[in-house]
Amino acid sequence: PTNWTPWIGGSWRRWSRTRPPSSPNPASCFESCWHPEASGTRAWVAGVALPVRPPQILNVVATLLGALVVAAGGIQVFQADRTLVGILIAGTPIAFLFFPLAVVATVALAKRCHRALAISLLSSIGLAAICGLQVRIPSDNQGDFTVATYNIEHGLKGLDKVVAAIREIDPDIAILQEATMKWEPQKRTLKEFEESLPEYEYTFSEDRIVLSRFPILDSRFEWLGPRKSRKRVQLATVRIGDRTVTMANVHMLPSDPRSKWPEIVAHRADEYADLFRVLGGLTGPVILGGDFNGIAHGPNYARICETMRDAFAASGSGFGFTVPTELPMRRIDMLFATSELRPVRCWVGSQTASDHRPVVAAFRWEQGPEPDSAEKS
Repeated sequence: PTNWTPWIGGSWRRWSRTRPPSSPNPASCFESCWHPEASGTRAWVAGVALPVRPPQILNVVATLLGALVVAAGGIQVFQADRTLVGILIAGTPIAFLFFPLAVVATVALAKRCHRALAISLLSSIGLAAICGLQVRIPSDNQGDFTVATYNIEHGLKGLDKVVAAIREIDPDIAILQEATMKWEPQKRTLKEFEESLPEYEYTFSEDRIVLSRFPILDSRFEWLGPRKSRKRVQLATVRIGDRTVTMANVHMLPSDPRSKWPEIVAHRADEYADLFRVLGGLTGPVILGGDFNGIAHGPNYARICETMRDAFAASGSGFGFTVPTELPMRRIDMLFATSELRPVRCWVGSQTASDHRPVVAAFRWEQGPEPDSAEKS
């Protein structure tokens, strides 16, 4: 057609007031064109009139994505584990918003749409902060001992793969969740671990196992939440040299939409109330770890961090995502330690023997008494 000009050379060429033909040239039907004089605010794409200009479309899309980031982030930070909406949003991998933000930023850069580019970049930075991005140079400090937490998904991918993953990680202490093999009795599971990992001592409670190269002095469990939820915290006392540390192995209630939604909030509140009661009764160094089925946000996470340090937040690098294995986008497997222990290195393993990835941390004993204890004495 002679009365309209497609996008050429990065600028819209001037053309007449005449509307583009109803049957444009097939070779140009998927090209965008602009009619600045006829309507002033219409873009023609494949012969269809859009109400706004392409730069305005980018601005709107970038603004909507930014608003979604702010809303989802605010709910996760302030309402996680507190309301049903907070639990469900916390169970949603909002990190997927990085992909549309990257697309908008790329198109905005190509079209020189500075406002959309700025909004998408600021939204990406905010999303990275909400997802817990840690920016630091990874340390090679080995610490005094290493601890790994790993949800092994009942060994559905094969116990041999789980054993190979543990050998590759090579932790001094490993706390496992969903360690009961599907359709197998507990005694068979323990026998498999005993034969495959003879260098470790182990203790078993429900579907949790603590493996340790150090002597395990005792083990017990405490119920968390309603008894019918069948969630416990496994407590094992391990002697490391002339000191002891209590390992607390948890597997919290998942925010699964298939569960009864009205009960999720009440069960989660009861679980954490019992967990804080159990932790408050422990003395000496404690390492808390496991599958929390919740993100590193919200009042429960903040309360844990009042008395313990998040190993990944203190010494990790990156996002620390652990699920799903193929493309991790949520951090729900975590390790915490009391002030007697300092995490010097923490990382997420690359092993794929489960639907979770393992989290490994190296700890070093803090020297001397804690400042609070010294002041009180």
